[in-house]
Amino acid sequence: MFSNVFSNKMKKYFKQFLFCAFFLSGFLAWGNAMAADYYVRADATGSNNGLDWTNAYTALPATLDRGDSGSTYYIADGNYGGYVFDTASAANDGIKAITIKKATVAAHGTETGWNDTYGDGQAVFQQPDDFSNSYRKFVFAIEVSYITIDGSVGSGSDIAAYGFKLLQHPSYGDVDNPSGYQTSFNLITLGQDVGERTSVVAGHKFLHLALIGSGHLSCVDSDPYVCRSDGINYNFSPSEGGEFNDLEIGHIYASGFKENISLLGGSDGSIHDCYFSDNVSGYDAHGQNINIDSLDNFNIYNNIFKDSNVFCIAAHIQRGIPITNTRVYNNIFDSMTAGSTRCIASMTADSDVIWGMEVYHNTFINIDAIPVLVQTITDVAANKSYVYNNLFYGCNGVPLTNAGGSPGAIVHDYNAYIYSTGYTAATHNQVDDDGADPFVDLANSDYAIDITADTANDAHVINTGLTLTSPYDIDYIGTERPAGAGFDIGAYEYVGASDVIAPASPTGLSVS
Repeated sequence: MFSNVFSNKMKKYFKQFLFCAFFLSGFLAWGNAMAADYYVRADATGSNNGLDWTNAYTALPATLDRGDSGSTYYIADGNYGGYVFDTASAANDGIKAITIKKATVAAHGTETGWNDTYGDGQAVFQQPDDFSNSYRKFVFAIEVSYITIDGSVGSGSDIAAYGFKLLQHPSYGDVDNPSGYQTSFNLITLGQDVGERTSVVAGHKFLHLALIGSGHLSCVDSDPYVCRSDGINYNFSPSEGGEFNDLEIGHIYASGFKENISLLGGSDGSIHDCYFSDNVSGYDAHGQNINIDSLDNFNIYNNIFKDSNVFCIAAHIQRGIPITNTRVYNNIFDSMTAGSTRCIASMTADSDVIWGMEVYHNTFINIDAIPVLVQTITDVAANKSYVYNNLFYGCNGVPLTNAGGSPGAIVHDYNAYIYSTGYTAATHNQVDDDGADPFVDLANSDYAIDITADTANDAHVINTGLTLTSPYDIDYIGTERPAGAGFDIGAYEYVGASDVIAPASPTGLSVS
């Protein structure tokens, strides 16, 4: 009897096992059917149906498939032209994402036809010479929602490390081009036509891209034309019903544009972990590393702004809506070119350009400009901005009093001024003028705090900041604040044995 019971139980368990195995295999097959992967290789010679690396497309196809739950187009090393994402090429269902992703040795989808040489370099996008002039004005034009362009790898100042590199057409600015094609070339563009400015898009991500501009150009034709170009340009009109939302720009290198990034008319987004270098100014076109206009709920964090021209972050109100809920934190602002005037600021004298901005835990180095300026605010009590826990080193003329604008529109305190001049008095400011910097290796752009270099100087930075809530409790490299007795001032939280005991307060200065 025992054996019969055992046998019956085993049969029951075996049937359950078969059912589970059948269900699991069906689920996996269904999951695979839901996911749509395609392959693009510039020199592919197979049937070019995009189903594997042997038969890969040689360029992105005219019609993109969103699949049952989105799709991924893996791109091999090589040279490619531009692309228009519109309703013809990528039906805008508002849900399923299309991802254009650099194939790497580690992640490239199918193994069929794969060779590691397809994924150990860069994919370069640039409009070829046989395109008409109208196509030379962008590399990617995006008119639909849920598009991700992801180079997979790359961050910081090493251009060669990025999976995707985008270049301007070499004829940009040439005098033999029609005047309309000597200006306004944006590598990634949305909303440039009047009709597009009234559309609504969402869910865009741009990751691990090197965006290379042409630098300064003097455009010459029958009249002078402004050589303006942007790395990424969004241009929407909320007053007419147009907007973008849910935008992520991360791990981007951008250099050689008037505006490395320009965003007009959107909400809910972030610009993070980017390296901005050498934005330029041209005829009637001053430089701005980032331009923001009529935005709500944006985080700008963990970026490096190197050698900014005129503005690091410029605020406008061309679309008629104040910029609200903007958080600028954990950024490094390193040097501005001669003649630059402002770092994070309203560009014009218009009233109520930016409300309630929070500028926390940034590091400013060699900035000969006004660091933060909001100008005229109608209701100061409700819409003032706050500047806390920022480190200024080697900066000249750094008042935070909103000079020339509404008094009291910026609340500032708990900032450290090391070898800097022109700073504004505040109760908990930290000041040291001995010239020694507190960084690990400033010459090689290592901006972390090194307490062993100059203990007296670093005492002004370590544990002297105001305690702030999330997201300010995480520093530039992901260290949780406080690592010691209190929040450190600047983008980095010092981690070391010295954090266990707060440094002695210099005579006459408060560290509370």
